[in-house]
Amino acid sequence: MTLVSPPTSGPEHRFRDLLDGFPAAVYTTDARGFVTFYNTAAEMLAGRTPQLGRDQWSVLWKMFDANGAPLPVEDCPMAITLRDGVAVRDVEILAERPDGSRVHLIPFPTPLRDGDGNLIGAVNMLVDITAVKRAEAALAQRADTQSALYRFTDRLHRAKSTTDVSEAALDAILIALRCHRASVLLFDEAGVMRFVGARGLSQQYRDAVTGHTPWTKDDLDAQPIIVTDVESSDLGDNLKSVLRAEGIGALGFFPLISGDRLIGKFMTYFDRPHPFAAEETDLALTIARQIGFALGRAQAEASLRASEERYRAVVEGHSDMIVRFRRDGVITFANAVYAKNRGSTPEALMGSVIWDLASLEYGDRVRAELSGLSEANREVRLEMQPPGRTNVWTLWTMRALSFGADGAWDEVQCTGVDITERKLAEQAIYRLSAIVEFSGDAIISKNLDGIIVSWNEGAERLLGYTADEIIGQPVTTLMFPEHQWQEQGILDRIRRGERIMPFETVRRRKDGSRIDVSLSVSPVRDSQGNIVGASKIARDISERKRADEQRTLLIHELNHRVKNTLATVQSLTMQTLRNTERSTEARALLDARLAALSRAHDLLTAHSWEGAGLRDIVHRALQPFRTSAERVVLAGPDVRLSPKQAVALSIALHELATNASKYGALSGEFGRVSVQWRIANQTLSLVWSESGGPLVETPTRTGFGTRLIERSLAHDLGGAARIQYLPGGVVAEISTSLGPALIGA
Repeated sequence: MTLVSPPTSGPEHRFRDLLDGFPAAVYTTDARGFVTFYNTAAEMLAGRTPQLGRDQWSVLWKMFDANGAPLPVEDCPMAITLRDGVAVRDVEILAERPDGSRVHLIPFPTPLRDGDGNLIGAVNMLVDITAVKRAEAALAQRADTQSALYRFTDRLHRAKSTTDVSEAALDAILIALRCHRASVLLFDEAGVMRFVGARGLSQQYRDAVTGHTPWTKDDLDAQPIIVTDVESSDLGDNLKSVLRAEGIGALGFFPLISGDRLIGKFMTYFDRPHPFAAEETDLALTIARQIGFALGRAQAEASLRASEERYRAVVEGHSDMIVRFRRDGVITFANAVYAKNRGSTPEALMGSVIWDLASLEYGDRVRAELSGLSEANREVRLEMQPPGRTNVWTLWTMRALSFGADGAWDEVQCTGVDITERKLAEQAIYRLSAIVEFSGDAIISKNLDGIIVSWNEGAERLLGYTADEIIGQPVTTLMFPEHQWQEQGILDRIRRGERIMPFETVRRRKDGSRIDVSLSVSPVRDSQGNIVGASKIARDISERKRADEQRTLLIHELNHRVKNTLATVQSLTMQTLRNTERSTEARALLDARLAALSRAHDLLTAHSWEGAGLRDIVHRALQPFRTSAERVVLAGPDVRLSPKQAVALSIALHELATNASKYGALSGEFGRVSVQWRIANQTLSLVWSESGGPLVETPTRTGFGTRLIERSLAHDLGGAARIQYLPGGVVAEISTSLGPALIGA
């Protein structure tokens, strides 16, 4: 087979030079499909140097369909175009470069025919949509992550044990962080780091690394440790060997903090080296804080139960801290626990004044509470924090032991119980309640009869009802009639203990409007574990829906504009080559016409392809002819044209100016051109008139420029066009319809 080389001169060479500077990947083939030309953008996109005359149908290395299945080159879109003689559109393919990287493409193969209609080859433009696909993947990943975090928060809210917290954490870690394996480890009472949950790890591995930790239990500033590549890390040889045997290529250590204590860690594992992005680490730390908070709450609740048992023992005569003092503040008794708490001994405290041991504010508060004691009200309780110790709480029960003749107490006994853990648990529960109450999502609960029993502010913002208006109403109030049948099925699944994964549906707002939501439903159980209702989380997905619609619209718009551009280039090329006998003339004409098209595209690109002003269009079209302001007069109101009208009018003005510079008013020194336009009844009327040039004779045959303006471009403008060859100069009249949004723009 003979290699096909591009010509070094002639109109085809000039045409290839122009396409070589085109920013999109373009290549051509002959009728048999062998590549005859490719531009620089095509070579860069393919990641290889195509072989002219050898590569058939495509310049790409390997191809796959949109689902990733291998696509034989003989079945590619270009091959179909050459086989069937038709353009192929609206197809996505996946191309692999020789270096293994892949790009998503939309091809636009179009057949080329000679003047007799015979198929002589095809031209293909490859549009890289990798960035769009990546954005779609990122959006899907973000949605998965958000969903995992919502489920995680819901499970933590209902977790009753360390095991519940660990299982919820492992699910969230694997989904949100997209790691291959994960584990949760906690310090035991002896300070040994042990597994409490793991996914995908062998027992041999867990036995080998139990007790390993990069931090001590007393480390108050533990930071994450990231190992992106086990083999190149500075981990010890023994640990590397264990990781290698388990097939772990990268891992991350993330500390679990409860209050101000390091209680454990969770681990992420990857089978291959893995670069941790900053967003990944931030998300892991967020999950770690939630796990630490939940574990602390579980431990606090357990401690609270123990504290309540101690409290019962106190009221039965077995106290934690006991101190007695007279009205003048002199201590008459203190047990060892109270003395130790004050950093002293019982003997040293006897005879001391209790007010001297407390700050002024602390003492004044106790005095105020004690002043209310009486024979009828002998006891008062007070929760207090020692000065300067905001993380310690004590419940003091102060009971008057005797009263004087004046009715005031003479001696009082104070029993103090440390309730720090209970307070922290209450605060944690309050914060969780606040999360529910002030969540941006609607969080609703209902009983097994489908009656709404709770309603947060997020639900009010989303659906419009206040809690007073909706609590006690059936949940079907929020459904349109066509969706109400779903409720019975949801309740049936809840009664069976099922959790419904998030699904998309529509709900009815108070004003009757529809809103798109993502809805998840979970059973609610009482303290005995019986299912008593359901909890629903509804998230507004209207913006995402609108974004999906906008993305689809943009892709269709891209397809439409590329199709129009290809059609225009193909028309100019075929018409120029068909109607021009001399190669030098063809090169100049094609060069000028493509340049005019390029200037119009530059102008539209500067305005984001939303249109362009008519005055700018005229200036751009006449710029190559170096006409002075005295020789060209423009007059007319401000008007903005659509992209299609701008391109069509730019080419029409270029043809008129080309004719004027060769034969008409601009061919001499004294000729003038007037371009005037007016708007009436939403119609733009533009008149090009020449004067002062050579005597004009009506041509014996209609040239390409005239046909282009009066037929093709008039059609593109959606109006009419007429050229008159008057003796005093050429006059062209062009009209096009304007939408209301363009007038006065």
